[in-house]
Amino acid sequence: MRDSPEKILKTHTFVSSGDVRSAKRILNWARDHLIREQESVRRPYPPQTVCPYVEASIKANCLYMVFHNDVNGRDPAAVADVILGYVNPFKEAPPFARHEQALKALLIVFPNVEEKYLTVLDECHRTIKPKIVNFGLMIGQFHPRCRERAVHNPEWDAISQSPVPLVAIRHMTIHDIMFLHDSEEGFRAYESKFGCRFAQRGESLYPYQKHLITYYERAKSAYARLE
Repeated sequence: MRDSPEKILKTHTFVSSGDVRSAKRILNWARDHLIREQESVRRPYPPQTVCPYVEASIKANCLYMVFHNDVNGRDPAAVADVILGYVNPFKEAPPFARHEQALKALLIVFPNVEEKYLTVLDECHRTIKPKIVNFGLMIGQFHPRCRERAVHNPEWDAISQSPVPLVAIRHMTIHDIMFLHDSEEGFRAYESKFGCRFAQRGESLYPYQKHLITYYERAKSAYARLE
């Protein structure tokens, strides 16, 4: 029987020379794309980086990677099982302090997914996102053909294009209402963690978070009607 990702991650980690090359390509992409200011981001507050947390995550040594060279993308269910298998190992990895949780991310890398099956990662993202969100986590897919659009600039559809196919998981943050407001299940998971921050019209929010109130109140009103 094949070992689960939990057992593999806890007992040993084999890193091949190919994995090292993939890791270097990913880190170069992170530095050249994810943490570089880009005018296409159009975030209503600074910085204009694709992901404001990646640079700090790398500096804190909290950007983890695992490699699955055996996955070719032909079996979406198998890919989903691999991803879900890392939920507990990720949550059990350091750092553990609440204020450091946003620094931690895990990249589940699939270097050998065939080009014609790259969209399987998009499919997996759609199907398992509700489960991931219920764990208090977020998921994102990245690959050379990804057409995910920027949340602040829907015209930009290259934001999630990476040189190596991968799926990233991280802890949910207060800004994730922008990605969860259009799903009742996603909103409920978000509200259980951050709903208290929106009391009194978001009185406890920082100034750069105030724009989140519109997303939150719109979703809360919409899903209240369904109760």
